[in-house]
Amino acid sequence: MRWKLSLGVVGILLAVAGPLSSGGAQADPQELGSQVLRIVAKEAASKYLDLGRKGFGQSDQFVFTNDLLRAGTKVGEDGGTCTVTRLTARGANTWLCVASNSLPGGQITVEGLVTYGPDEAVKAEPYYFAITGGTGQYEDARGQVKLEEVSADEVHATFLIDD
Repeated sequence: MRWKLSLGVVGILLAVAGPLSSGGAQADPQELGSQVLRIVAKEAASKYLDLGRKGFGQSDQFVFTNDLLRAGTKVGEDGGTCTVTRLTARGANTWLCVASNSLPGGQITVEGLVTYGPDEAVKAEPYYFAITGGTGQYEDARGQVKLEEVSADEVHATFLIDD
């Protein structure tokens, strides 16, 4: 059974910054009425903690930090944890992830559940986490982040901050 989360679950818990917003690309319907910010997260360090009964199981955690990039330049970092909340008889596993993202101007927090299939190391489909708050210029942040796992160590995040 796979015990290590790919960066997609981890790094997704990524970042946002007003000056980092991108232009020129046509918004998809889910982006209408939102400020759209795009970030790439690359894993800097991580550790798996076997906290319950020995071996992969409920309550185990994955602790991580990622470099947050825009056009190949580091603009911040994140840090967070994902905790195993559910295992199925068929081998799927669900994680609850919480993270803070440090960027110029403040921090932004995200949270959500993601389920991986028994043989799924990288999510094939995008998924969404909630933006739960922030500090500084992000103190009123709300909305969601769309996460797309490119590989085990790179995630593309599109933050949709409600107007």
